[in-house]
Amino acid sequence: MTADNLFEIPAEEAGFKACRATLYESAAVRYLLGDSWRPGGKRLTADMLSAAGAGPNQLVLDVACGAGDSGEILARSFGSLFIGVDLSISILERARDRCADLPYSSRMAWLAGEAQRLPFRDANFDIVMVQCAFSTFPRRPEVLREIARVLKPGGRLTLADVTLEPASLPEELAGLVARAACVADALPLIGYVQSLSEAGFEVEAAKDCPEAAREFLRSIDKKLLMARVAQAVGKLDFAGLDVKEARRILKKAVQLVDEGQLSYAYLVGRRILT
Repeated sequence: MTADNLFEIPAEEAGFKACRATLYESAAVRYLLGDSWRPGGKRLTADMLSAAGAGPNQLVLDVACGAGDSGEILARSFGSLFIGVDLSISILERARDRCADLPYSSRMAWLAGEAQRLPFRDANFDIVMVQCAFSTFPRRPEVLREIARVLKPGGRLTLADVTLEPASLPEELAGLVARAACVADALPLIGYVQSLSEAGFEVEAAKDCPEAAREFLRSIDKKLLMARVAQAVGKLDFAGLDVKEARRILKKAVQLVDEGQLSYAYLVGRRILT
């Protein structure tokens, strides 16, 4: 598998990043997830940004921005200035196309970049956000150092991701695709708190959102059921997607949510003044 824009990184890491980029560019993922590739969608993103104090004319960076619907929320509802960075050029082009005709598009910009080497000067942003991507980064301490570098003193990091209790991941959710889908390398909520604290952030908020995770998984399952019917009658062809197996894995994931082992959460951390 290949990605549009890979930097000089170790072969194993590059292979994983290529898998992740290809996964999110695929027709199957676009059908299943639409433009909001995360639990809670725009509602939870707005809640998280409110907790971070987002406001007019603040400069906000979205790392691994995907299709860019968070930029719409920031520009429309908060009046902020938005820059989205992603590894995939094709996804960035789709984000630009989606937002080109919006009345607030002048507040939004898109740039190809890698989370461990953000192409910005020091102390530049008021807020940096990372949604459903941090757990997929191979070198997370480096990413947090980069985020701290580009944040203004006192600026805030908003991080939302899958949470997973230790030793609770079944074998079918531990593979490469599960890593790319923010599951296999997820941390417990306290693990994210510790990661931010060790990187020089004061954690101001940490909110567990299991219902968002449950609704997200069930919405995907409904689309998979429709996809299976469409495939059976020749109306849909997702090469390489085993719908029956995907639904079995989703059922296991929902069970973990119900047992309190798997969830989704967001955190707000303030860069400690130095």
